[in-house]
Amino acid sequence: MNLLRGQRAKLSDLISYSLPFTIRVVVNAPKLSVDFSCFGLDVSNKLSDERYMSFFNQPVTPCSAVRFGSSINNTAVFLIDLQKLPIHIDRLVITAAIDGDGTMSQLISGAVTLYQSNIEAATFAFAGNDFAAEKTLMLIEIYRKEGSWRVCATGQGFNGGLDSLVQYFGGTITEPLAITQPPVEQLSAQLAITEESVEPSTGLTSQSFLQRIFKQLFTGKNSAGEPNISNLSGYWKHQGTSVKVANVVIENGFLYFGSDLCSIGSRSQIEPALVDPKLSVGKLASANYQQRLLTYWSSYSEISPDARAAYIKWLIEGRNDPLADVGYVFLYFYGLERRALEDAKTDVSAKAELPKIIQEVERLLEIYHGNGSFRSYASGLLDVLKLDCAESFAPKQYLASPSDFIPGILPMSLKLVLGQLAMDNEPVPADWAYVWFMTNSKIRLNTPAKRCAVEFKKLFMSKYGESFGKGMRLPVNKTKIKVSYSTASASFFPNRTIERKLDIPDVTVLTSRIKKLQALADQCTGTLNTYSRFLGRNPGLEGTLDALLELPYSLWSEQQKQHIQTIKRTLETTKVPVAIEFTRLKAWLPEWRTITKSRVAAFINRLAEAGLGMEPDPRFGGAMPSTDTKVVLFIDDGSLCAPTPRYTTAALTLHLAVVVSLADGEVGRAERDLLIQQVEDWLHLTTVEKNRLHAHLRWLLSERPDFKNIKKRVEILPVSAREVLADFLVLVAFADNKISPNEVKVLEKIYKALNLNVQSLYGKLHGTGSDEPVTVRPPLSRSGGFSIPNPPKPDTGFQLDMNRVATLKNESKKVTDMLVAIFEQDAVTETLIPIQIQASEPVIDDNENLMGLDNVHSDFIKLLCVRVHWSRIELEEIAADGGMMLDGALEHINEAAYDTFDAPLTEGDDPIDINQDILKELLK
Repeated sequence: MNLLRGQRAKLSDLISYSLPFTIRVVVNAPKLSVDFSCFGLDVSNKLSDERYMSFFNQPVTPCSAVRFGSSINNTAVFLIDLQKLPIHIDRLVITAAIDGDGTMSQLISGAVTLYQSNIEAATFAFAGNDFAAEKTLMLIEIYRKEGSWRVCATGQGFNGGLDSLVQYFGGTITEPLAITQPPVEQLSAQLAITEESVEPSTGLTSQSFLQRIFKQLFTGKNSAGEPNISNLSGYWKHQGTSVKVANVVIENGFLYFGSDLCSIGSRSQIEPALVDPKLSVGKLASANYQQRLLTYWSSYSEISPDARAAYIKWLIEGRNDPLADVGYVFLYFYGLERRALEDAKTDVSAKAELPKIIQEVERLLEIYHGNGSFRSYASGLLDVLKLDCAESFAPKQYLASPSDFIPGILPMSLKLVLGQLAMDNEPVPADWAYVWFMTNSKIRLNTPAKRCAVEFKKLFMSKYGESFGKGMRLPVNKTKIKVSYSTASASFFPNRTIERKLDIPDVTVLTSRIKKLQALADQCTGTLNTYSRFLGRNPGLEGTLDALLELPYSLWSEQQKQHIQTIKRTLETTKVPVAIEFTRLKAWLPEWRTITKSRVAAFINRLAEAGLGMEPDPRFGGAMPSTDTKVVLFIDDGSLCAPTPRYTTAALTLHLAVVVSLADGEVGRAERDLLIQQVEDWLHLTTVEKNRLHAHLRWLLSERPDFKNIKKRVEILPVSAREVLADFLVLVAFADNKISPNEVKVLEKIYKALNLNVQSLYGKLHGTGSDEPVTVRPPLSRSGGFSIPNPPKPDTGFQLDMNRVATLKNESKKVTDMLVAIFEQDAVTETLIPIQIQASEPVIDDNENLMGLDNVHSDFIKLLCVRVHWSRIELEEIAADGGMMLDGALEHINEAAYDTFDAPLTEGDDPIDINQDILKELLK
């Protein structure tokens, strides 16, 4: 929600105010230094209790309801828990004050944002042109009204600065105020001032409350009840040591243990990570560290006894439950952070312990990396600590493989490697480029990259090699690597930020390289999109062939490729197509549940990517394989994706020739050799076409085709083409120098189908050229056939003219060449037959909207259903007439079909087939 200046709203409409939330303030003003505060006011809008002004030197209110998180680069964070706020605090006001010269009109932009559970709830944006000479602003207010909490985007200020704001809230001052730390000399003077008591009812005394706060925070006294600053290392328990708390033993150390250890930044605050055995602890038996009992920036001394019990239980049970509330992990992390960053400065044993602390943080990060906040802090701490390890700066680290990474978190090790690559002028290897892309927080990662992570990585690295060869090269830019870490623990306040600069170029700031990697990633996700969507619709089919058919063959696993690769090696050795039962082939492959024309075409596409082809092939007019049929596999480079006219001619010729050869029950050796040789003699065919024809011929010979399936393809041939085709078929019948009555009968049927004079067949068989019938069998003969006689004898058969046979063989090429010329001219294709709907059958109501779609898409479906097959160009024209893009329209329709019938209405890309099962349902 965007709040406007002056707008008020119920807080419950934005967040649950029964839970802690965060207010983040950002002011974009490079020329200004801005300090932030939170005033806790009473019902009269007065600061009646100075302890409820939260700022960098007094970060936490007594009740811990308000915690000032950080103030870096004109940015501040306040952690607020309204449930802890005492009843006399009625209003919280977040303010910003300029430290030094300048006015708020100089700021470029600013924003106050409410977050809860890392989710943005509301934002109040402002800019410099909203103000004039103001030096202090009241930005946003959280206040009680009628028993509930409300929020107001105030956006008003004072020209006089912070002192004017304090006076506005009821304070009195004797000198101008600033929230910056005074010089040491000034502090000493202030600390000499006699303490004065303040009555809550009278407000502030004439002494600056900031001065008295400074006196409280920087006094060197160590009186009773104040934290101890001596013997700091004595509090730390090394790894492997044990301590006893609440009658249980906590093993493995890595803890601060004892009483009265002060925090690093304030002697008035107890170290948050300190486990104090004097404090009460709830029942361990009923403690539940998976329950959220901690707030942001918790301290062991301030949490409830039940929360302490849960924390101790988490410690003694291994510190490794991934379901534990991350607050307990942070509480433990605070101690590791302090030991590594503070104690190691002066303590030799702490410095020697750094490698073990690094290992422990890495262990925690592996378990709890799912929490974004902990992931950020743990990764940042590791970056800082590893800078002190010699191996971090070892030369040529890019020769090793990248270690595991967390998406969106750019590790320091990667920055160092990329810097080394730039300085050594070496190309970025594919695996490092992938890690660079995945750890960049600004990249766009589409769904396929997340759902199909393994396939995405494999494809990304492959495409990277295709695009950049050995890898892209990086320039040595001027920007140097800077390590900046803001500590997680409140113990470090107010100095939470640690910065180090290295003399190594930071190439990760170069956006041009990431843009190239982003374009590459987008290309990969586009390739994986169909596969990803299939898995999204069918989560239980991952690993089946149904899913793999949507995935390029190169991305299949070695196990999934195993049998196909074995077949390929066999074919490369024998150089002969192999026929195999389709059922057996299926058994060698992953589970294949749905076999449709489009699925078979997809399977053939994957085979082509593997260097194999299959017959029959639906793309070439082949039949769909079934469980009781055979398929023929052969070596194929995949370059021929659709039949050419000359290929169609040759395939048709072979089909009819095999029909004739099988007329007497089997194909003889001579007939088989003739057909095989004929394929080689067709010089107009390419090697790829010949390879496929040999496989097609092998399939025809094994499956015994009939004539009816191609009758419509020969009917449209010109008379001249039909005549030369008939001559060739007679040649095939004569191939073994004998002919059976069944072969003659088949030839008669073919002549009739070709609409040729059957009587002319007899002349060709007799060799006389006459149209008289040939005596195939004498009336009294019981022979099932005959051999061609040597000398002619009356009434024993017919005379075979061997010269005529030779002539027919010589005409083979003439037959084919003539057919090719005709096919190239007329481009014979499968006739598209409309669905004939009888008047008595149900039809689709013209006024009915189908599958819940609108009128435009419903009308498009009704048009689709009048044909079994459509060419793509036809449908593109129809869709354009309706104001639609074809692919978008089909996708929308198929989505609806999936929802209604669990299957798509259309299959294939060109031609596009209509699902007959769905069509039947629509016709009901």
